[in-house]
Amino acid sequence: FSYKQAMQVAEELGISLSQKIEPSPIQSVDSFVSGDLISLADNFLGTRKIQRTELLREAITHPSSIHSDVPCYQRLEWIGDAVLCLAAREWVFKQYQLPVKDLVALETILVCNETLALLSCAAGIHKHIE
Repeated sequence: FSYKQAMQVAEELGISLSQKIEPSPIQSVDSFVSGDLISLADNFLGTRKIQRTELLREAITHPSSIHSDVPCYQRLEWIGDAVLCLAAREWVFKQYQLPVKDLVALETILVCNETLALLSCAAGIHKHIE
């Protein structure tokens, strides 16, 4: 899937994204549990307060990170993929009366890396990835 399709998904969801997203500098490890990141995650997820900040830190830690005290995101990604696909399927199923092949295509566009990257960049989450 493409950048153009990801932008179309964002538009369909009513999310206004800049056509040009500039990369920003990566922040230090100390910022991973900062109030700024917690607030950003709360806003992005629509929650009131992240209860387990260690999971937030784990979720944004890449396997190549040299900080052995923080597990990488892969364990959370595994379960998160299942939750995300279920949520996307439920939303697509309720929104559209389409043949299954079209529902599958919409779900695939919603959960593809390009769409998710655009949404996280628009929310500023990319600034905190280690």
